[in-house]
Amino acid sequence: MRNMKKLWIISFVFCTAQVGLWGIAKFDLPAGTPGRQQDATGAPILADVAGKRYEHVVIPGTTCRLYFPDDGSQPDTTHAGLWSGARYLGLDNNLVTDWWVRVFGGRQAVGFSRDGGDPYFDPEMGFDTENNSLRIIRVKAKSADTPSDFEKQFWQTFRTIASDPVGRVLLYRILIEIRRIDDHGNGCCENGDYRSKVRTIGIKNGDFLFSWYWSHINFDLRNKQMIILYFNGTHIVTLKEANTPKDVSLFHEMVHWFHHLRNHERVENNRKVRGFRRVIRSYYGDLGELSFWGVTFDEEEIATILGAPNYNKACHLAYMKADTFLLPFAKPLGRSISVTNKGITTYIPFTERFSNGDDLSENAYRCSKKLPMRWGHTSLERFHIDLLQLPLQYQLAHKVATDCYAEISGQQPINWRLQPGMAILK
Repeated sequence: MRNMKKLWIISFVFCTAQVGLWGIAKFDLPAGTPGRQQDATGAPILADVAGKRYEHVVIPGTTCRLYFPDDGSQPDTTHAGLWSGARYLGLDNNLVTDWWVRVFGGRQAVGFSRDGGDPYFDPEMGFDTENNSLRIIRVKAKSADTPSDFEKQFWQTFRTIASDPVGRVLLYRILIEIRRIDDHGNGCCENGDYRSKVRTIGIKNGDFLFSWYWSHINFDLRNKQMIILYFNGTHIVTLKEANTPKDVSLFHEMVHWFHHLRNHERVENNRKVRGFRRVIRSYYGDLGELSFWGVTFDEEEIATILGAPNYNKACHLAYMKADTFLLPFAKPLGRSISVTNKGITTYIPFTERFSNGDDLSENAYRCSKKLPMRWGHTSLERFHIDLLQLPLQYQLAHKVATDCYAEISGQQPINWRLQPGMAILK
């Protein structure tokens, strides 16, 4: 009994120390945010949904309502679709797009993204490492080789993302990460010091790239060539470079941005090929095929392009091998998650658990845009697979993308089956 009491005291002190370190996490929009429901003092009027509280916004000029969990948590994909404006189909839908562009870039960004001005107040939504307010996205000063219309083209491209259902969910999730603070006003809670570095970012002219260290995204005015699945006739699927619109490349870099905000340490571990590598394990049995991702591949790149399968879904497990994860003799030390598939119980380290938002991917956005499915970084001419016997990892990646789109939009994608002329380029 005395030992139990001692253990309870130690646990209480540890938890108290953590609360003192981070405070209580909450989501907080600035007073005056257009459409924010607030009282005369500027305090939010919270909505109650199923016993949980939400800050909510009624976007001016529309009936579109946005809901943000007051505790700063990330909703599941279906609720993110419902609460981000992703499913809004009103004739005034452009005003919803305006709201998202204004949140990230201010009134001037709205003007750059379309013709006409913007009458609404535009509070600064981002923070620097000292918790000073800034625009979330700032287009950097022009260099000698930066085109004169660079800023306008960036915001027009950003607007394309902000008008898309999957794009709106990505912006919604990024905003939750940026505006999640503790009661001391600090950004929290996973890897707080690292997250603070990218709660505001710059945009520079250059080949598409996200840099956590420099807190910026390179934006290229040229469309890029990406590796996609291609049908070359007689039931054969291979890889081919194809022109990719700028908004797809920008969306890709913004998914990297979201991953760093969500859990920077996990991204770094996966990039350095340390740890468990859950996403690679989910897709691959034959590691030789990883050559399609180039010599510098990492799990972060695969997770960004393909999305992370959810081991909580039987329909995803059906495409995975029974021994995808760690067998009992290799069960990780400490807290772990058990997954039973095809009668075999395996384990995942708790730190590598599936988190809401892990299913977002370039391919989910491609699904929404009716563009061919991307696969790999390196085109290998010797790569040939039979369309009628596509390996499970391709079917799984397609399932992850279509499930993500369907849960966001509330409907199954049209004309994006894993067939030539749809998800496979013909």
